[in-house]
Amino acid sequence: MSLPSNIALIGARGAGKSKTSRKLSKISGKPIMSTDSLICFEAGGKSIRNIVLEYGWKGFRDMEAQILQKVSVMQNIIIDSGGGILQEIVSSSGSSSSFNEDSKEIFSEKNAQLLKSCSYVVFLTRSIERLIQKNEPSPQRPPLLGSYPSLLAERSSGYKKVADLTLDMDVLSVEEASKIVLEKYSKKNS
Repeated sequence: MSLPSNIALIGARGAGKSKTSRKLSKISGKPIMSTDSLICFEAGGKSIRNIVLEYGWKGFRDMEAQILQKVSVMQNIIIDSGGGILQEIVSSSGSSSSFNEDSKEIFSEKNAQLLKSCSYVVFLTRSIERLIQKNEPSPQRPPLLGSYPSLLAERSSGYKKVADLTLDMDVLSVEEASKIVLEKYSKKNS
């Protein structure tokens, strides 16, 4: 069975997706498409924080879904996804048209299917303690919707559902993880 030619990295903010993407690119020769960088480019060079402040999380998630549509048709790339790539914003009435007090983040079947259809998906994990340590409030990053531990708990099942491979970055170096990804990907694709 032939796999898609792309490798996508998913996981929480701070799990090591960007560093691992760079190492995978260096080893494999595949270019990196960072969904966050592409969103910033499409928004005229604005930072993620400024995009979220201007358009809200709903606007950001909509942009992210559009970027995922664009990268899903590309071939032989490493997709460095944002931590919420598998999420969408909906109101309690089920509408996804605007963000208000009753809005919440939910698993996006559409984004999950799209990512899965175009990529070998790798879920990078870390302990909650390490993720919290790596995600102290920063002026470069927008505030999250809700508490970080509850956000991680909500997203974890979605990450697991989509992943072809899960790697614990608390016990692996970026280089070790990259080699494992390429070995497993090659074996599945042969």
